[in-house]
Amino acid sequence: MSRQQRAAQNIALASVDDLFGLDGTEQPSPSSASTIVLLPVDELHTFRDHPFKVIPDDESMFELIESIREDGIIVALEVRPRSEGGYEIVSGHRRKFAARQAGLQTVPCSIITVDDDSAIKRMVDSNIYREKFLPSEKAFSYKMKLEAMNRQTGRPANNGGQVVHHLKGKKSRDIIAEQNGEKSGKQVSRYIRLTFLSAQLLELVDAEKIAFNVGVTVSYLGEMQQIWLFEFVKNIGRSPLLEQAEKLKKYHSEHKLTKEVMEVILSEETGAGPTLSIKTKSIAKYFPPDTSKQEMEQTILKLLEYHMNGRTTA
Repeated sequence: MSRQQRAAQNIALASVDDLFGLDGTEQPSPSSASTIVLLPVDELHTFRDHPFKVIPDDESMFELIESIREDGIIVALEVRPRSEGGYEIVSGHRRKFAARQAGLQTVPCSIITVDDDSAIKRMVDSNIYREKFLPSEKAFSYKMKLEAMNRQTGRPANNGGQVVHHLKGKKSRDIIAEQNGEKSGKQVSRYIRLTFLSAQLLELVDAEKIAFNVGVTVSYLGEMQQIWLFEFVKNIGRSPLLEQAEKLKKYHSEHKLTKEVMEVILSEETGAGPTLSIKTKSIAKYFPPDTSKQEMEQTILKLLEYHMNGRTTA
């Protein structure tokens, strides 16, 4: 018997609750009872519109691949049958990628039967224990879960395998905030606003080349205006400041934001009060030796925005 087969047998001895960390507040109904089997990797397909990125060359992925080579997959993937054949991964996209890289042909999977909305909620919730998220990952996962929860509100408890959350007067976004460690439902809504950004601008937010607050603000711009903004950031090499982004949003709401107006706003000096000058030498000790002046400025602005957000939500 191979190491992979022994691992699958060991997994079969554990309960579904142990494997997926269910704490009794959201138990699967009999219709979602799972069976753990070995399935070919090639039969496992990515969840539709999966919002979480599988990064192939980061350190944690290398560690996962090596761990699977040594010990196999300890926690089974969670999958559901597809009408067109094969299985859709609900949780375990990184494990599938790592298993393929480790040379495995089959992986242990827990087969469940749940409807689309329940599958979306399970898919999002299975990722809440990750150490780091990209803004785009939070944006699209929160949006998917919010839409699923709103569709499920008012349904009977037996809805394809998961018990519906009874909102008890709470807004869905507030529940998502509580479940995912966000400060408030308002912050969840701010992340969801990022889904209105163009793909190019959202990539800049993920890369921290556009500050989160700026990204939220410019998400209100139209499609063509976002194209102009991306061209500006690409050509000039810097992101608009929050004050400039708010001006862009204002002019857009008044139907006055032409390309020429945008260029004027983005090229003008900001700040109505006295200017503040800080010598680079006085702050250089807080940054790596090769940090540019622009990178220092962006970091300081992000810290100030974080500080102000903390004060306004306290």
